[in-house]
Amino acid sequence: MVGRIYHVGLTVSDLDRSIAFYNDILGLEFQGEIMMTGEETDKLFQRKNCKARVAYLNGSRSVEAPPIELIQFVELRKL
Repeated sequence: MVGRIYHVGLTVSDLDRSIAFYNDILGLEFQGEIMMTGEETDKLFQRKNCKARVAYLNGSRSVEAPPIELIQFVELRKL
């Protein structure tokens, strides 16, 4: 039995476009964005040299409503 959902994470290919869709079309409120990198991020996503842009949106101010977490993996370019 599921006791509580803390957030719903979705991987997206274009974070800016996805934020616009969830905000403008679905009416979710943009709460903020972070950039994740480093050893802990590598462990979390089970990827080496991982870099991810992560945005949070929510459709309700209720503490019980879990936020939507949109994740875009950023490819590190080799020179």
